Amino acid sequence: SWLFTNTRSSLTYDHNSAPNLCLDFLFKFLVIGNAGTGKSCLLHQFIEKKFKDDSNHTIGVEFGSKIINVGGKYVKLQIWDTAGQERFRSVTRSYYRGAAGALLVYDITR
Repeated sequence: SWLFTNTRSSLTYDHNSAPNLCLDFLFKFLVIGNAGTGKSCLLHQFIEKKFKDDSNHTIGVEFGSKIINVGGKYVKLQIWDTAGQERFRSVTRSYYRGAAGALLVYDITR
């Protein structure tokens, strides 16, 4: 199921000094997968447009956001990078609520 949240409120988007925008939609997406598969690097690439080939293990969750324009509508994507280590599984499952979707990241060499 999809969660459509019509915010229609003015928010300041601080990434790359974007101006105040009236958002039309807000979506929460998760990046999930085992430890060491590149979840944090993918998030960094999407948000910053810079590739990071190494990263420390995520503890709990890391968060990034980006505003995109889709058909003239401003959409804010909240992207949650969850920890891949087994010991954090019970913690990261609590972040799944309200997510519109998930990107499953895996390593085909393992």
